Amino acid sequence: MHWICSQLGSREHYTIPRVLHKNGKLTYFLTDFWGQKYPYLKKAPIGSLKKMGEREHPELASASIIQLGTSRIIYQMMDRLTKSTEWEAILKRNQWYQNQMLKKVTSVINDLEPGIFFSYSYTALELAQFLKNRGWKIVIGQIDPGKLEEDLVADEEASCPEFESFQKRAPSEYWNTWKSEMVVADAIMVNSQWSKDALLKQGISEHKIKVVPLAYTDQTNIKTNRNYPKAFDKQRPLRVLFLGQINIRKGVHILLDALESLKGFPIEVDFVGPNYLSIPEKYKHLPVSFHGAVPRSVAEQFYADADIFILPTLSDGFAITQLEALSKALPLMISKNCAELVKHKENGYQLEHVNALEIKKALEFCVNNPGAISQWSKNSQVPSNCSLDHLGERLQEIEFSLIEKGAS
Repeated sequence: MHWICSQLGSREHYTIPRVLHKNGKLTYFLTDFWGQKYPYLKKAPIGSLKKMGEREHPELASASIIQLGTSRIIYQMMDRLTKSTEWEAILKRNQWYQNQMLKKVTSVINDLEPGIFFSYSYTALELAQFLKNRGWKIVIGQIDPGKLEEDLVADEEASCPEFESFQKRAPSEYWNTWKSEMVVADAIMVNSQWSKDALLKQGISEHKIKVVPLAYTDQTNIKTNRNYPKAFDKQRPLRVLFLGQINIRKGVHILLDALESLKGFPIEVDFVGPNYLSIPEKYKHLPVSFHGAVPRSVAEQFYADADIFILPTLSDGFAITQLEALSKALPLMISKNCAELVKHKENGYQLEHVNALEIKKALEFCVNNPGAISQWSKNSQVPSNCSLDHLGERLQEIEFSLIEKGAS
C-alpha cells in the first residue's frame, strides 16, 4: 500500500516520511513549510524565519511534497499580532493547517487509490476523517501520553505551589478533538510502553496501539571521546546536562530540591531549553546555569561538554534528547516514566523513583565513581531498535496488520 504523511513542523527530524520515501511507500508528504524551496531564508536576520528555512531534509529532496509555503509565514506573522493566549494560538494554528491542506489535496486525493494516511496527534482529525470516508486506513502518531499526563502534572503543580508554572492546561476542545482522532484511527503509534499504558488507562482499545520507538541518526557524525577525571573536585566538578523544557513535567523542581541537599558536592548543572517555570529565590545560589533555548549547533557543544545527561521526567512519550545524548556517548540518568533506554549502571543510571532523595543518591554515586561513568560512556550508543531500518520494519508490520484487518 502507498502512504500519505502529514506533518506540521519538523518533529523527529522527519523520520516517518524519510523512511516511507526510502522504502518507496510515500506518495505525498504534506507539511506546512518546506525550506528547500526557500534557501534564502537560512540567511535571514530574523531567527524565526531562519528556523523556517531550516525545515527540510536532504533525504526528502526527491519526494513529492505538498506544502503551504509563504502563506504559513504570513499566518504566523498575523497570528502574533492577535495576541492570542498560547492555547488559542495552538488550536487556531492546528485548524488552519488542516483547512488549508484540505484545499490543497482534495483534487489530488480523489485521483488516488485508497492507501494509508499517517499524521501526528492533535493535527490529524479533519484530514483523517476526509480520507477515512474515501476508504483510507488511518495511522495516528501519538506524541505524548494524552490527558492522563496533563492530569498527573496538574496534581504535581498543586503539591509545589512555590514553583509557578507559566504553562496552562489545554481547553476541553483540544481533548475532544483528540478523542475523535483516537476513534477514527485504525492504528495508534506510541513511542514507549509508558505511553501505551497511559492510553489503556484512558480507554483506548489495545488492539489499535502499536509501540514504535523513535528513530534517530546523528547527522553530525562527530564521535565524542569523553575524558573523565580520576576524581571530581571543585576545579573539575561533575558536569550535568538537562536539555529540554524547564517545567514541572520534566521534574526540574525535584532536581533543584536534590541539588539543595548536595551543598558542597562538586556538581554543576546546565539547564538548556525554554523556561516555563518561576524559580524560587532559595534556589538561586545553587551551582546551576539557565541558558534558555539555543540553536542546534550550540546544543551540540553542551552535549560535548557534559559528563552525564539527566531527565527526571514525571511523564514523557519518549524524549528524543535521550537518543541525541546516547549518540554522543553521553550516559543517561533517567526516570522510568518514558522510553526504556537505560540499563542500570551499564550505560547510565535509572531513577527508581522521581524524588529528591533518589536523585541525590544517584548524583552522589556519580561524584564518587567517575570510573563507572567512564564505563557507562563506552557502553552508550543508540540501540538497534531506534534505527531507521527498525522503524521501516515496524511501519511495514503496521501496514500488513491493516491489510489483514481489511481482508477479514
